[in-house]
Amino acid sequence: MSTNQTTNYELNQWLSTDQVLRTDFNADNAKLDAALADLAGQVTEKADAVDLNTLSSTVAEHTTALTGCGNCQIYTTTYAGTGTYGEDRKNSLTFSSVPWLVVIASRNDGTIMTALNGQPTSWARASGAAWNELTWSGNTLSWYSTSADSQLNERGEVYQVAALLKAE
Repeated sequence: MSTNQTTNYELNQWLSTDQVLRTDFNADNAKLDAALADLAGQVTEKADAVDLNTLSSTVAEHTTALTGCGNCQIYTTTYAGTGTYGEDRKNSLTFSSVPWLVVIASRNDGTIMTALNGQPTSWARASGAAWNELTWSGNTLSWYSTSADSQLNERGEVYQVAALLKAE
């Protein structure tokens, strides 16, 4: 019987004074067989190089196809409110190309303003609806309202902006 065993799998390690037993070898072989079977199962679950190359090629083809189909790009940004409002203190955002749709949201109170290119639209909040006067000029959207809250310009508030821009 062995005096020592390995750390990870407790395989027998004999000293020169230990008696070598067949049962020790059989136990070691059973442990090795189980560990190798587990590894073989893990390896078959992972994709081989051919599968990865095929997947990579498919993704590249789909990316090319989607680029050809798209007529817009997604744009996101944020801005911090200043607390001002009114016709003389408009908010404005300038985009890299003409926006089709702009959505501005406040995380604090759930206020959302939507703007379709060239169309003034209402926005909703928990306490009701309000209107902003919108102006579209090329790549720029400007707006104002009768309060900083309505204008989505409360001091210190960070507003999230998402837009669909016309593809060039």
